[in-house]
Amino acid sequence: MANRTRVWGISLGVALGLSALPIGCSAVADDGPGVSVDNLENADPILPADLVECWVVPSTESDPFFQAHEVRCAAKKPPKYPLVAERFIVEAFTARGNVLSGIFSDGEKSLGRIRNDEFPLELKTRISFVRTGEIGDGFTLKHVDTIATLAATSPTAKLAIKVPLTLWPLEIKSPEGRRLVLTARYTVPTKGFRVGANFNIPETDPEELSLRPFVELPGGTKEFFFVAPASGAVDVNVHGVAAKIPGPGTYVWDGQTLTKDTNDRPSTPPSAGSAPTPLPSCGTNGQAPCEGGQCAPSHQLTAGKCVACGGDGEKYCEAPDGRRSCKDAHRLDSNVAKCVACGANGQTYCADTNGARFCSAGTRLDSNVWKCVDCGGNGETYCADTNGVRSCDPGHRLDSNTATCKVCGADGQTYCADRNGSRFCSDGHRLDSNTATCKVCGDAGQTYCADANGNRFCKPGARLDTNTATCVR
Repeated sequence: MANRTRVWGISLGVALGLSALPIGCSAVADDGPGVSVDNLENADPILPADLVECWVVPSTESDPFFQAHEVRCAAKKPPKYPLVAERFIVEAFTARGNVLSGIFSDGEKSLGRIRNDEFPLELKTRISFVRTGEIGDGFTLKHVDTIATLAATSPTAKLAIKVPLTLWPLEIKSPEGRRLVLTARYTVPTKGFRVGANFNIPETDPEELSLRPFVELPGGTKEFFFVAPASGAVDVNVHGVAAKIPGPGTYVWDGQTLTKDTNDRPSTPPSAGSAPTPLPSCGTNGQAPCEGGQCAPSHQLTAGKCVACGGDGEKYCEAPDGRRSCKDAHRLDSNVAKCVACGANGQTYCADTNGARFCSAGTRLDSNVWKCVDCGGNGETYCADTNGVRSCDPGHRLDSNTATCKVCGADGQTYCADRNGSRFCSDGHRLDSNTATCKVCGDAGQTYCADANGNRFCKPGARLDTNTATCVR
C-alpha cells in the first residue's frame, strides 16, 4: 500500500515507536520486530512482557568465609513487545545495610557482590520510558521485589520483572495526502508498580499511569500501538471529531469519522446483509449543524456550517461569551489568530489561563528560540522548574561548561554531583581525581573503593594491596 508508515519496535531514540526523534518522524516500512504488516489484521492484544531480570551468580569459592556472590541484572527486549524502556536503575539493599546499584539501557549489568549473611536482598527497580507518540509524555515505573536466599535465583532461574501494560496493535487508514492527528487522554492501572522515581515517599506516587498519546499521519496507512485501558474503549479525538477505539485492529478515517474495518479479521467476516456504520449527516466539518444548532466537539458554527476549530493550524474556538480556546496541547498564536500545537520538543510553548508559559514534562522552554526542547538526558540541555532551578535526569549531571546534561557515575563516566556540588559515583565505583571520572572498584584486580571519609576498602572476599593500590583475593 502506498505511503505506509511503520512504527513497530524501533530502537531507542525514536519518538513514534519508542525512540527519541520528534513526534511525527517515522521509519520506512520494513519487517522488523513487532506485528508485521501482513498479519496485523490477525493480531490480538500484546500481553505484558518481562523487560528486566535479576539473579545471583553463586561464588565458586569452597570456603563459605571467602564466598562473595555476584548480583546481576539484564535488560530484555521481547521482539513482539514494541514498548521499549530507555533506562533501568536497579538498587539492591542487603540485610547488612549495604547498597549495590547499576544503571543500564541494554545488555547485562553487574551490581556488585554480597556475602552469605546479606540475604534477603531487596531489589528496587526503576524503568524509564521516553516520550513518544503512542504514550505521550515519558514516565518511570518503580517496583520492589525480594531475593530471599541464595538458592532463590540462579543464572538459569532468574527473577523476571514484568511491566503490567497490555498493548493494542492498531492500523489507521486515511486518504492519501490527508493529514491525520489522533489524540487521547486516559489512565491505566499499574498493578505491582507505582508511577514515579522516588522510593523514599512511595505513598505519594500514583498506582495508575496517565497517558496522552499524540499520533500524526500525513496521509496513507500507519501502524502503531496504544496501551490498552483497564476496560472499555479509548476515547480519541481526530481533528476535533470524537471517536472510540474499542480494541486492536484496523480503523478507517474518511475525513469525517473513524470507523473500524469490519473485515479486518478474516476469521470473523461481517454478517450477511450487514451495513457499514453510516457517516454523520450533521455537525462535523463542512456540514450543517445538528438539531438545536449544535456542532460536534471542537467545531463551531460559521456562516451556517460547522467548521473544525482549535487544532493545529485551525482557527480558535469561540464560546458564546467570546472566550477563545484551543484543544489540549495547543495554544492560540495571536499573530495569526490560529491555534498551534505546543509543548513538545521543537514546538512553541503552551500558556495557561494566566499567560504563564510552560512545556510538556521532559522538555523546557528555550528563550532563545521560544520553543520547547528535550531536556535532562545525555547531551540534552538542562531542565528547569518554575523557580528556575536546573536539573538533569537521574544518573546525569549538569556540565556547566556546555549547559548540557551528561550521563555520570558509572565506569569511565564523569562524576555526578548533588545540589550542594558534592561529587560522587554510583555504588561500586569511586572517583579518580586524576581524570575526574568514575572507576569500578573493590573487586579483585580493580582499584580500591573509598568511603565518605576517604577510607580505602575492598569488597568482601578481597583485600587492598597497598603496593599496587588494587584489590586482590
